[in-house]
Amino acid sequence: MYFGVDYYPEHWPEEEWEKDATLMKDMNINIVRVAEFAWSKLEPREGNYDFSWLDKVIDILYGHGIQCIIGTPTAALPMWMTEKYSQILLVNSDGYRYSPGSRRDYCPNNQEYREFARKIVTKLVDHYKDNPAVVAWQIDNEIGISPSRCYCEPCRKLFQDWLKTKYGSLENLNKSWGTVVWSQEYQEWSEITVPKKAVALHNPGLLLDFSRFSSDSFVQFLNIQVDIIKSVAPHQLVTHNVIIHEFAEVNNYMLGEKLDFVCWDNFPVYTDTENIHGIAFSHDFCRNIKDDRNHWQMEEQTGSVYGVGGDIPERKLTSYYWQSIARGADSLLVWRWKQGRIGCEWFFSGILNCDGSETRWTKEIKTFGKEFRQLTQDLSGTQIAAQVALLYSYETAWAFDQTKFQWHHGYVDLKGVYDQRLRDYFYKPLYHANIPVDIISPTKDLSKYKLVVAPCLFVLGDEVKENLCRYVKDGGKLILTFDSGVKDENNARHEIPLPGKLRELIGIKIIDSNTRITSEDGCSIRIVSSDLPQRDFAITERAEVLIPDKAEIIAVYTNGPKRESASITRNRYGKGEVIYMGTLPTIKFIDVLYESLFKRYAIRKPPMDVPPSVEIMMRKKQRDKIYFLINHNQAEVEIDLKGKYAELLSGTYIEGKTKMNPYQTIVIRPSTRGGVPGSNFP
Repeated sequence: MYFGVDYYPEHWPEEEWEKDATLMKDMNINIVRVAEFAWSKLEPREGNYDFSWLDKVIDILYGHGIQCIIGTPTAALPMWMTEKYSQILLVNSDGYRYSPGSRRDYCPNNQEYREFARKIVTKLVDHYKDNPAVVAWQIDNEIGISPSRCYCEPCRKLFQDWLKTKYGSLENLNKSWGTVVWSQEYQEWSEITVPKKAVALHNPGLLLDFSRFSSDSFVQFLNIQVDIIKSVAPHQLVTHNVIIHEFAEVNNYMLGEKLDFVCWDNFPVYTDTENIHGIAFSHDFCRNIKDDRNHWQMEEQTGSVYGVGGDIPERKLTSYYWQSIARGADSLLVWRWKQGRIGCEWFFSGILNCDGSETRWTKEIKTFGKEFRQLTQDLSGTQIAAQVALLYSYETAWAFDQTKFQWHHGYVDLKGVYDQRLRDYFYKPLYHANIPVDIISPTKDLSKYKLVVAPCLFVLGDEVKENLCRYVKDGGKLILTFDSGVKDENNARHEIPLPGKLRELIGIKIIDSNTRITSEDGCSIRIVSSDLPQRDFAITERAEVLIPDKAEIIAVYTNGPKRESASITRNRYGKGEVIYMGTLPTIKFIDVLYESLFKRYAIRKPPMDVPPSVEIMMRKKQRDKIYFLINHNQAEVEIDLKGKYAELLSGTYIEGKTKMNPYQTIVIRPSTRGGVPGSNFP
């Protein structure tokens, strides 16, 4: 387990490197990421490699007990390359080839670029394969952030080949996509286009397959680098800092398959000061990309961002660091060592100012590093044991993002709606209830979970349907919602009326699935099940009419033409049961529903009583449990531990009711008679 920093020595005079390493050691840093954007320093001219400066940096750091992660530099192209080989640059949906001089602006399928990448990675790995200072490689940087779609002519031809492999014949493709609509039937493979900007909408099948192809292209590009490293230096770890935010354009489940561990970059104050649950969502997602392998935090914010996000009170910054560790991160690096003086990212803070002086947060970050490193023995080998899973489908996310339809003389755009529903409606109440959640693929084994929440599985193929049925039949408890099973794998609507292939599992049929409502319509539902409080709740988004085959009615509509029709049902299937929500009630209903299900399904909450602002997570190894309590409130709060605990940061015992300072974190282990409570205790 490491505490580290992202370092750009090439931005600073060589005479400062030794001083930097000395200060890093004093900051409790024991790992540094270097070279991720340094291609022009590593290969200043085509075929002319110079690693001497990096050798010196790594030797200096290692001399102070600091190890290194080397970033392969393929995210930032040197100017000599784009000047001579401009066709490497990515083409956007307008057909415009990007100008050089930025980053992440390459076509992943360009063969000349792939060859340049192979050469620089091979040279680097061969050079550093036996260097004891180098423990890991970060491949490229933040794949999946837009733009991650290239619309150049070579990509078009490769897309056609990709489709040939998938469909076998044009007859099959035309049928699967439904190209008879708007006279889009193809007679030759060469007629198939990439979905550049058009007058109206592109075929949904074309759009979804192009998303799959584009994701595959970037995964393949990264795997070229992974394979080189694994063949030359199998003892060194390989990772990538994935994008988890909305609109991620690469399937991280596939991207992570060959990696040793996955990491991501967290800038909470820069993105959204109130989105604490959204940050937790990203941790819970990243943690589960690799089975049974905790994630790393490769970048964490080090201070304020010029003109963005407001002030950062004492301890708030490092409360996000502790949230990362609490939610499964085994190592954490902060971004970056010094505030930038030059280049495009000058407005981000560093641990130090440009001149090497301390910032407001330097001592706070140093204290975190000391405290985290003293916990590494206790935390080593611990993991999160979640009882609840939330299913996230990239294909559904892409299909939603590509869906527009005409309504009230305009277009409704569903871009981002899927992520927002999962995060802000179905995940947020679980977060505030301090229930650990694994965010996973719909194809993953679900058998260990007491509850699986699977909202809006818009694109539903046989593999996912069979996985859900198997889980419930064997005793699992499942929540499904409207917008489930609408489309098949080709982004075409199922011929069977909704809920389509899910009808037997859900135990209902749906006779009205298209009604779209808003909060202004004043619609509501009433709970009629004896298992829940008999209350009314406002609804929004959708109002399906459900006709039970064998399912029990949980709630009905209270007004309008659907009055007294079923809106939410529960069906027993095999040894398990499925709750189906044909509408989206307010989050207050989700709170009530979850609380009922926690009792019904014996889903355990943490044993402490805390106010809503306090986040609780537990990491465990066998019977050893370590709890993190983080106060996200700017005021002091009182908590009740309901027992005696060893507080691992202070080396003291605490019990019963106690106070937490604003943004304070406490790390506790249940006190056992005669046992050693933690490495910080005598």
